Amino acid sequence: MRSTRSSFGARLWFGLILVALGVLWTLDNTGVLDADDILRWWPVVLMLFGVLKLTGTGMARRPTTGTVFLIIGALFAIDQFGVWRWDVSDLWPLFLILLGGIIVWRSLRGPGAGRRSGIEVHVLGAERRADQGGPPDADTFSCVAVWSGVDRKATSQSLRGGDFTAVMGGGELDLRGAKAVEGGAEVEVLVVMGGLDIFVPEDWTVINDAQVVMGAVEDSRKVGVPPGPNTLRLKGFVMMGGVEIKN
Repeated sequence: MRSTRSSFGARLWFGLILVALGVLWTLDNTGVLDADDILRWWPVVLMLFGVLKLTGTGMARRPTTGTVFLIIGALFAIDQFGVWRWDVSDLWPLFLILLGGIIVWRSLRGPGAGRRSGIEVHVLGAERRADQGGPPDADTFSCVAVWSGVDRKATSQSLRGGDFTAVMGGGELDLRGAKAVEGGAEVEVLVVMGGLDIFVPEDWTVINDAQVVMGAVEDSRKVGVPPGPNTLRLKGFVMMGGVEIKN
């Protein structure tokens, strides 16, 4: 569940940005000043937001999110003021290198200790079906969907967790028949321009520690059910995509 401080901070800064833009364009339309001379500094806003996220000033501290915004803001600032001769758009292949490297590293690393389920990788429109990546009663799992979809069902009574990657694709992770090990199960997600639905039993406690950039992690479960002994900790990175917790 998102903290009140985190939500308030995000809304506050978004509101201040809208007010500032409204004032600038009003003054520009009335001939008081030239808004372009001020708006060319817009990358500084991204850098400032990144610093605030890194330090946790006025909002929840998210080092990964802060670093991403700081780097993106710095690149646009360098491009805006002509520090180098390249255009920022020329550097987009670096995103593919970074994303590919993350996927390869996570695929080779595997989901961790316990009874391995194997690594299931699907690329370019592979057929979606349940129980991908090995037996559903395995203690761990690892699924990768690139321009594709993967459905994974876990029924282990000693679930340790696993990882799920969805890049420009989607997936469904069904944990409703599983029980977590003592201390809770941990699922690490990497969702980029895609979506993932995670189904959990009604009485599970879900702790969201995922880093989100231009995306969302939504908990849409029914309320009013007392929490049970099982805990799911959600970690990882979501960018221009979404993860939804359901039951």
